[in-house]
Amino acid sequence: MRDPAQGRPPVRCRGRDIDIRETPGPAGASRPPGNQKCHFERQGFRSSESGSRDSQLYNNEDAFNLSKTYLGAYRARLNANLAFYDALDGKTDWPLDEHGNHPLTELLLADFPVVDVSKPFRETSYFEIEAAVLKARAHATCGGRWLNEDIIDFILTLYINAGNGPRISDGVDAPIAWSSKSFPYLAPPNPPKGGVS
Repeated sequence: MRDPAQGRPPVRCRGRDIDIRETPGPAGASRPPGNQKCHFERQGFRSSESGSRDSQLYNNEDAFNLSKTYLGAYRARLNANLAFYDALDGKTDWPLDEHGNHPLTELLLADFPVVDVSKPFRETSYFEIEAAVLKARAHATCGGRWLNEDIIDFILTLYINAGNGPRISDGVDAPIAWSSKSFPYLAPPNPPKGGVS
């Protein structure tokens, strides 16, 4: 039994305990002590021994033409994993429909980025088009993903509290080097390890 003063218990992922910390935003707290990396595959497919076969099949699929043979398994895995994430904060932000389907399941099964070049760019526009569809409103940005955007914090926050609470952090709040805001929009090479050039 855990001490309530220690906060919520760590999450079990790939045989390791990890801490998922709430932070005020992308420039939030530094990496929590003892935080382990957790492998995230394509959106919504949390790796585990029992789910590794499903995620391997899914990762080999054509995102525009999923196999009808495995579609039920993919849907069931997404529904289970998304419900798992939603329950981490102790409240339900994503109520299931009458068939037990999570509101994000069908959207995530169509696993490809959506970009609208007629709309303006914003550095935090990842999933904005998809979020607009979920809320039945018009989207305001071009969507897509900026290289500097903290995608894992965004996904954890979306899955755990639907953006209705504090930002959830994986403890990694910045890249090694920031990407350029001018063409070709790339980051400089990582510095060599151990002083070797």
